[in-house]
Amino acid sequence: MTKVSSVGDDIRFHLARETRALHDVVDQQAEFNDLHTAEGVAGLLRFFRKGFGRIETALERSGAEAVLPAFPERRRAALIDADLASGSSGEIPAEAAAEDLVFLSPAEIWGALYVVEGSRLGARMMARASDATRASRFLSESAECRYWPTFLAALSEADATLADRDGMVAGAHKAFRAFL
Repeated sequence: MTKVSSVGDDIRFHLARETRALHDVVDQQAEFNDLHTAEGVAGLLRFFRKGFGRIETALERSGAEAVLPAFPERRRAALIDADLASGSSGEIPAEAAAEDLVFLSPAEIWGALYVVEGSRLGARMMARASDATRASRFLSESAECRYWPTFLAALSEADATLADRDGMVAGAHKAFRAFL
């Protein structure tokens, strides 16, 4: 059986469609912060830190490095910690419990990685919002978007190899929920 390839069949568009509702809720929560003020940027960073801390810890425990060898260098919580430590409201949120967050399969890991990597695109837009956001290492790193093309290629290959889109969607849902 030949797999039909089209834009509508592309795994990133499939994941975007299947996670749209949760993605919108996360975006709405992030939008409560005024990105034109240092306090607003710090609030956004604290919001992201809770989610990324949980997701990255769970990904590490679940074996993400075996799935995506570059995972350790793509981690982002440390960038947020550095931003918060250097800012005027330098409190770094306590590490949120991640024991309840587990990615049970390579497909779920790929779904979670899609959320983490895709967040760079949203952060890229936020980095352009004001002078306050440009001071953020976390948001500035995102502006480069250097990882996205190679990640998409690896995600497409994983989709073809694993043939478990339901698992990828489940992992993405778990990752989005980690922010809420």
